[in-house]
Amino acid sequence: MVIYSYCLKGELIMALSILRGMLKRGFVPDVVTFITLIDGFFRQEEYGQAQELFGKIFKRKLCVPNVIMCETIIDRLLKAENRKIAMLALDMENIGIKANIIIHNSKINYMCRHKMMDEALAHFRDMIQKGIAANAVAFGSLIHGFLLLGKSDMARIVWKEMVSYGIKPNVPMYNIIMDWVSRDALRENGQEIAVKLFETMVEQGKSPTLISYNSLMYGYSIQGEVREARRIFDSMVAKGIEPHAWSYNTLMGWYFLVSNHEEDLQLFEDMQVKCVTATVSTLNILLQGLFEYDLIDQAKELSKEIGTQADVFTYSVFMKGLCKVEEIDNAMDMLHKLEIKGVEIFTLSRKSWLV
Repeated sequence: MVIYSYCLKGELIMALSILRGMLKRGFVPDVVTFITLIDGFFRQEEYGQAQELFGKIFKRKLCVPNVIMCETIIDRLLKAENRKIAMLALDMENIGIKANIIIHNSKINYMCRHKMMDEALAHFRDMIQKGIAANAVAFGSLIHGFLLLGKSDMARIVWKEMVSYGIKPNVPMYNIIMDWVSRDALRENGQEIAVKLFETMVEQGKSPTLISYNSLMYGYSIQGEVREARRIFDSMVAKGIEPHAWSYNTLMGWYFLVSNHEEDLQLFEDMQVKCVTATVSTLNILLQGLFEYDLIDQAKELSKEIGTQADVFTYSVFMKGLCKVEEIDNAMDMLHKLEIKGVEIFTLSRKSWLV
């Protein structure tokens, strides 16, 4: 417990000191003690120290490394997001420990996230040959990895193989596929596929998440079917799923494009009532709409709310709006102040007064 407390506080020198004291007195720490120390070093990003300690444990036979210890090491190394460090992930076969599905999944997931698909697929096949049955997590990582590279054909092959094994996709996997095909809703019946996946997920007794609904909303929106997107939004709310700012932004952006600013304002009020934090994208959409409908005073009030969240697009919209109502001097003054601050502005902003 003392070692655990020191590790929790990041006081690893004290934790090691206690460990050495235990060893000198002939006490043999159990595997949990060593796992705690190794994990403590990883949390402090002392990767070399963690590996050195693991090596000493094995070399001196201080305890028998088990799968849990190996899982901890693999997991921490792969989460380091540093390829050189991650590739130090130990081959458990070499120290007499048979890697389990958790360890294999960790490695496959890392390779897929870093677009190392040849390596991931080879590791996946090797795992199968060793008699370790792949699960939804392993298949999901491969599918996601291929989709990230735009290799939808390979993703479909992996999906079919997964189904042939009798493995039913989990909700995260459904979400990954739905998100991908809905973003390509204008081609290859993408939205139709997304809707079918959604219905299949529900039929299997799985509960759609915020991501599931957002994917459908986005697909309908880019097809210009704003009413359908709103139907999905309302259905999600009725199911008790709280919309995220992204959900509102999707609808508001398309309401702006079809000149339905009243709905934009209504949705923004709904966000405020539900205490959903507006993003700069939310505020930019509103700002465009207010200027579009010549609601200048409201636009200026909103700009105060944007404050430090403002991005380059915000300034561009604001200056274009000022020029639209012939407040050229104010627009030029804003441009001048931004240039002094070193803010690079879109060419659109520089030419706004000509529009």
